[in-house]
Amino acid sequence: MMNGEYCDVQAIASRSKDAAEKVAERFYIPRAYGSYDELLMDPEIEAVYIPLPNHLHVPWSIKALQAGKHVLVEKPIGLSSEEARKLLDESLKYPKLKVIERLMNSDLQ
Repeated sequence: MMNGEYCDVQAIASRSKDAAEKVAERFYIPRAYGSYDELLMDPEIEAVYIPLPNHLHVPWSIKALQAGKHVLVEKPIGLSSEEARKLLDESLKYPKLKVIERLMNSDLQ
């Protein structure tokens, strides 16, 4: 995403502010948050990428939708078809928002 033509990375969040700040500094990301909720509350953030552990993909994707954000979620989108359906059902409540699954590119690691 850092090299994306249509993407401008503006913030990063982690469970610890220190961890977020270290990554933000390394990749020249303007804002770092010590919680995911804090990032979702930022009105300037239009979309989020969710690379969390697999069991957190659906809950945080739903929270992002509820916060009015487009969602790019790391593969797998859910751990079961029931989870994927739950996310689909929630996404239908927000027809102007997109939910997309992707596979991480390890070029930046």
